Amino acid sequence: MKRRLVLITVFSLIALFSLAGPASARTICGEGSITARGVGVAIVRGDAEVEIVARGRGVVHVEGATRLEARGEGARVDLPGGGAIFSGWRGRIHAAGRELTVWMCGGVIEFTAQGEGWVYLRGRGSYEIDGDAADWAGDGARMALGDVEE
Repeated sequence: MKRRLVLITVFSLIALFSLAGPASARTICGEGSITARGVGVAIVRGDAEVEIVARGRGVVHVEGATRLEARGEGARVDLPGGGAIFSGWRGRIHAAGRELTVWMCGGVIEFTAQGEGWVYLRGRGSYEIDGDAADWAGDGARMALGDVEE
């Protein structure tokens, strides 16, 4: 059973990385907060705090957390260095840290993040950054945690 979970996680992460790197995505760094809900891929990177509502579908991979708390049920594999992989998790996951990276893939992704860094969203959904609402980009977009200034 544990081997099956590891294989599912590895294949999910491979799919996540293959979807997360379009050349058309702009990189804008900043400070602020985002609330997002949608289906697809979401990545949060930086000195941040992230609260995730997990609905039991998909994978959440956390790296570089100095604080990681999870309430709920599902498969959890703890990783060295302050990280974990959650698969099929139903509940809440709270992660905080400097140089934190949180990957979320599949199912309904719902999270709030605040701090300094960037967020990548690909798929369908909506988000709000510091009071400004918009839709996820189907081909992916990377934006700041904060106001996007062109």
